Amino acid sequence: MALPIAVSMLAQFALQLVDLYFVTRLGVSATAGVNAAGNVIFVTIAVSQVLGIGTVVLIAHGVGRRDYADVRIVLHQCLSLALFCGLVAVAVILAFVGPYLELISPDRLTFDAGMTFIAWALPGYALTFPMAVLGSALRGAGKPVHAAALSIFIVLLNAALAPLFIAEEAAGWGVKGAGLATSVSVLAGFTLCLLYCARTQRWMRLQYELMWPRYQHWGRILRVGIPAGCDFGMHFLFTAIVYYAIRDFGVVAQAGYAMGSQVLQMVALPGMAIAYAAGPIAGQNFGARNAARVTETFRKTAALAVAVMAVAIVVIQWQPGLLLGLLDADLEAIAAASEFLRAASWALAAQVLVSVCSGMFQAMAYTVPSVVSSSVRLVTFAVPTFWLYFQSSLEIEHVWHLYVVSLGIQAVLSLWLVTAEFRRRLPQPGVVISH
Repeated sequence: MALPIAVSMLAQFALQLVDLYFVTRLGVSATAGVNAAGNVIFVTIAVSQVLGIGTVVLIAHGVGRRDYADVRIVLHQCLSLALFCGLVAVAVILAFVGPYLELISPDRLTFDAGMTFIAWALPGYALTFPMAVLGSALRGAGKPVHAAALSIFIVLLNAALAPLFIAEEAAGWGVKGAGLATSVSVLAGFTLCLLYCARTQRWMRLQYELMWPRYQHWGRILRVGIPAGCDFGMHFLFTAIVYYAIRDFGVVAQAGYAMGSQVLQMVALPGMAIAYAAGPIAGQNFGARNAARVTETFRKTAALAVAVMAVAIVVIQWQPGLLLGLLDADLEAIAAASEFLRAASWALAAQVLVSVCSGMFQAMAYTVPSVVSSSVRLVTFAVPTFWLYFQSSLEIEHVWHLYVVSLGIQAVLSLWLVTAEFRRRLPQPGVVISH
């Protein structure tokens, strides 16, 4: 299961990297602005995770119980909830994106680039809500290959359209073209996804009477999904704090962080894919009341993910600019990105451990501990960062070191919380699981 999930994740990162690759040619202000605006998109990603994780968990449990009537109801109710949440999320972004970019942008060019990108990319990102539901339904049922194929299609189409739409600022649409290419690609992928599911997956064929809101099922979905969505919301706040803290170091520092964070996500992809595969597998075993398989999945997944990240750490420490060399970017920005990568890579093992633990919480349909650990990380990063900032003694190296330390604290706390939940919910492995 990890391989198709890795492909899906690679496709998601590639969708951002394609835009980043061509936008870097427009200058450091465009690079920083687009990535700062992309952080706003974490609002849509957070809501998508609420829907997606709720879908994965409840469908995995239903498949484990072989209760396919409930599986169909969950799917349709997730889709109806996606439509409602999509409208709300888009309205919130449109209301707050301007003040947010004003706060973190070091200059007007960066602000204008971010606003332009949001305006043209938001329609495409709004479609990620129903896409998240359909893809998560396939993963929850143990069929992640189909979702991966659709993600690849979107990336390939975006890779074809982005250079045509972006081109050069004078000849093409610049930042506006990057957002438009994203929207057109996601729209095409969503249309294809609907056609595919209707024709090949009988249990996913839409029955519109089942989509009428049933608030008790919305409650089931949200109880599982909201804590996980809040987890992504914490990531938005964390990234916003980083941008605010380093804005006095100039647009080159922000552009370097933009490139470095994207490359770091790509490097972490194999380990994260292994971590995310644990959730659906453990969830089906939790639904089937097989406690021994749940704990075995956790142990093996954690060990394998950390081993993979150990290799990634060695590669980045050896050649931090290896992947950055693929970007046609300003040399100063690449140097800043290399500095970030070398420092932040030490937290890769902690990052995948946090993700493995999150998958276990999702499998047990109790995701509150994920929010607790993310909140602790946010506080342990933000408090010393702001203290140093307002004391006028903050150096950019302090930000990267606090980045690593806070993630390490989160990993230790997540491991403690997941073992506590195992003791509470899996008292007799292989015999009984309390729901």
